[in-house]
Amino acid sequence: RFADLAVLSRPYRPGRDNFTPAVAEGLLLGTGAPVLVVPDTATDWSEPFRRICLAWDDSAGALRAARAALPFLKAAEQVRL
Repeated sequence: RFADLAVLSRPYRPGRDNFTPAVAEGLLLGTGAPVLVVPDTATDWSEPFRRICLAWDDSAGALRAARAALPFLKAAEQVRL
């Protein structure tokens, strides 16, 4: 609730425990802060993200997240809403 951005790896994949998806869902649905889910292979943080998927539900929280993500969205090669 007090962070500007939450960054986490993919919560749903083989080998994950049951706690990881619960944390991801809590961040996505309960904080109102933007959540950045990065690939498990992400290692070079100096390069911008090339493909971004932005979840949108026409709420004030989604609007805040989209505004906060604008620098990432502008730098991406592909953005899907």
